[in-house]
Formats: sequence, C-alpha cells, structure tokens
Amino acid sequence: MKFIAQNERKITLKEKGKLHRVYLKDISYIRSDSYLSIVHFIEKRGLITVTKLLKQFEEELFKYGFIRINQSELVNKIHISSICNCKDRTIFIKGGEKLTISHRRYAKIIKILENY
Repeated sequence: MKFIAQNERKITLKEKGKLHRVYLKDISYIRSDSYLSIVHFIEKRGLITVTKLLKQFEEELFKYGFIRINQSELVNKIHISSICNCKDRTIFIKGGEKLTISHRRYAKIIKILENY
C-alpha cells in the first residue's frame, strides 16, 4: 500500500463556529463519540471536537496513512511506536497513548504496517 506523504498538508476542522487549520502530521489519532469526532494531537495542544463522522475522516485521510483500528478510532501511522499482540492487541502511540486494535482489523493493520 502506497500512501501520499503528509509533509505540509493541512486539514480544516470546524469546531463550534471556529475554523482550525492543522497539519496532518500533528494529528496522532481521531476518536469517535457518536456523531462527534475528537481529534487528538501529538503535542498536548488540546483537543478539537468536530461534528463529522469517523467514517468521513477515514475516507478522506486513508490515502495519507490514517488507519482505522477499531469501531471508534483512526490512527495516524506515522505516530505508531509499537504494537503488542497480547490478549488486548494494544497499539502504542508516540507520547504514551495506548489504544486497542479490534480482533477483526488486526491482521489488516499488521499487513499495512509491514509494507510501510
């Protein structure tokens, strides 16, 4: 799988009447909370909550290396530090965050990362 380099690419996020222009490379992961998506960053700059479905983010950002790891999280592959194939299939994000990969998606994610 070939991904398009993130380099200096930005995305516009709309949060309660504010527009935020952020670099894709600064996003570590996006978590869904019903119809809201919460964007998490590599640096502790806070969170941005937008009314956009995670599926829409997935369709828009997959080509830049954002990988759906479970029903509610999309991870930026450049910020994955390691994966543990222990009983809960944990993915570690740079900065110390730990997320769980769904059983169904685990093999696909490993294949994508091995070819990265």
